[in-house]
Amino acid sequence: MLPCFIRAESNDLGRGPLHGNSGPLKVSSIGQEHELMEAIIAAGESLGIPRTVDFNGPQQEGVGYYQLTTHRGWRSSSATGYLQPARRRGNLRVLTGAQVTRIRFAGRHARAIEYRRGGSEGSALAGGEVILAAGAVHSPQLLELSGVGDAARLGTLGIPVIRHLPGVGENLQDHLQLRLMYRVATPITTNDDLRTLTGKARIGLQWLLRRSGPLAIGINQGGLFTRVLPESHSPDVQFHFATLSADQAGGQPHPWSGCTFSVCQLRPESRGSVHARSPDPLTPPAIRPGYLTAELDQRTAVAGLRFARRLASASALQAYLSEEYRPGKAARSDEDLLQFARDYGVTIFHPVGSCRMGSDEMAVVDQQLRVHGLAGLRVVDASIMPTLVSGNTNAPTIMIAEKAAEMILAALPLEPCWPGSIRRQPRPGSGADSSQRLAQLTEATATEDDRYAHLVGGPPGLQGQEVIDLVDENDDQARPGRNLAVALAFPATIPVVDGRVAPALQKIAVAPHAVAADDQCDHDDCTPHTSRMEGFAGIAVSPPVSR
Repeated sequence: MLPCFIRAESNDLGRGPLHGNSGPLKVSSIGQEHELMEAIIAAGESLGIPRTVDFNGPQQEGVGYYQLTTHRGWRSSSATGYLQPARRRGNLRVLTGAQVTRIRFAGRHARAIEYRRGGSEGSALAGGEVILAAGAVHSPQLLELSGVGDAARLGTLGIPVIRHLPGVGENLQDHLQLRLMYRVATPITTNDDLRTLTGKARIGLQWLLRRSGPLAIGINQGGLFTRVLPESHSPDVQFHFATLSADQAGGQPHPWSGCTFSVCQLRPESRGSVHARSPDPLTPPAIRPGYLTAELDQRTAVAGLRFARRLASASALQAYLSEEYRPGKAARSDEDLLQFARDYGVTIFHPVGSCRMGSDEMAVVDQQLRVHGLAGLRVVDASIMPTLVSGNTNAPTIMIAEKAAEMILAALPLEPCWPGSIRRQPRPGSGADSSQRLAQLTEATATEDDRYAHLVGGPPGLQGQEVIDLVDENDDQARPGRNLAVALAFPATIPVVDGRVAPALQKIAVAPHAVAADDQCDHDDCTPHTSRMEGFAGIAVSPPVSR
């Protein structure tokens, strides 16, 4: 999995064995030190926790500032890193405000998805596969609404069964955060910044002029990973430290100087579930997280709270923390602390596992993320994790998507640039040869069974696309390997009339240096690609007509 993490990341620490510096996901270090955070780090060091600058380095255990998925004061998300650059592609259409209602099957083959948008219903046909990426809450709900899940459960909802998979919606896991809050003796917290117009203006100017300060960081500036149970061989809890306090996450900050120590167990054994409550897709699913049902989780919660109090009592923090606001002095015994965890524990928004990967009867997807017993359907989100990761889930979920894309592309029936197979042809888009090629494409036939368009004269086994070898127009010396492979792929919206592709093809966009197999092409401009499909372009169809 490490290559997928590295490929996704652009880390300001630079490229190394554990980090990338050229990926779409921007990762930045917090450039400014904070007085209170420095005291927390010193307190951790006094308890034997080493200071670290990289929680994702060789050693996770440590205390320090977090790195953030931000860039120049803005959030770097999968939307900004992956979706925005792809918006210019002709084969991408984004529908916002649409609620997916179910997956439509032909037998046990996923063929389309149905959705509601603006009071009307629509569908999107799949030319290849349906990729379900609705998260650990809605992916299992959508599977059940589509007839995939425990047969008895689906029967009670009146949903016809497509595939009996009893593990759908089970195995739900999440990090439960327990938030200890303290009054701070000096006005150096974000509470103080937000309490006055002057403070708000100051942090606003910090962001506008330097892209720094609280608005560029968010709530949690630092963290700590350590072991609180004697039997643990690696960190079993994670802390988030915020120079802000509020009765609930995202709530109104307290009218006094405050900070928050948020602690969560990294590998909980408690399991919950999420299931559809109704065949109506707009009815929210029933979420039963099952927090603190396992004995290990109860012991870890109590031990984590006691460690937080030890940290707050360290000499480095004596000048800063004046009072424990919550849980407060009255919570002394293990029973008191466990009850506090039950009363005030909240999600840290890391749900996973409800469509878990595996090979046993309770597994939902296989190692290729394909839903067991079905064709044309994969689940690509945090729900496929068999167990919860020992940290935040954003980057691991992006890694899952990177790996899934790699596997999907590897399964496509592409041929490499075989040395010696050059056919002397100009690029599509120039002269009469382009017209001839376009005529050949419009004469392609389509099979009713799989709705793929097959190109006339294409290599056997290629469905929906053809790989043709092209020589650079300016290259006077054609030689083995000095060619470009171009994938011409039919999108799902290509119109088919009487078994033939209608003459609606308008243009062919060709990537200049698209290479199907790195080790079999020695074109001067070709560079190694992790993805076999990197740089490939497809046929644009205008206007899009649904089949």
